[in-house]
Amino acid sequence: MDLHLFVMVTDHLSDFVGQLTHKNICTDAVSYCGVKDDLHTDRKAMGFPFDRSIVADSVKEWLLPNMSLTTVKIFHSSGQ
Repeated sequence: MDLHLFVMVTDHLSDFVGQLTHKNICTDAVSYCGVKDDLHTDRKAMGFPFDRSIVADSVKEWLLPNMSLTTVKIFHSSGQ
């Protein structure tokens, strides 16, 4: 299966919202959504940068130097 992989690097210090929680939790969603009743993980809007309209004629025109996009292929085998 061909999928698109998008990577964007941002400045952690400019996005930092304060002390992270000391709650004893273990869940995959924390990295994206944060912890219930705690600060959001960063100052960016949920879904950033895909939370806004993209005004560009091509992907190359839209990408900034801190962004990269590539196609990856996922393989699955039955293990036999």
